[in-house]
Amino acid sequence: MTNLLLIKAMNSRMATRMRELLVDRKGVTAIEYALLAGVLAVIVLAAAKGLGSSLKTVYGSISDTVGSAPGTT
Repeated sequence: MTNLLLIKAMNSRMATRMRELLVDRKGVTAIEYALLAGVLAVIVLAAAKGLGSSLKTVYGSISDTVGSAPGTT
């Protein structure tokens, strides 16, 4: 009999906790922000890769110009 009461009490607490978790929206917001940050990171990496060669050309040109300026070694 005691075991049966304990099982009912545990089921009741579990059911209450499950209802609380289903209503709580804090975790959902955190997950949404994490997904948004991940997507943003992928976009930034893709843009950096796409612009990489053109940036390399621009910085190479600037380096050549500065390197050939009078008074530099």
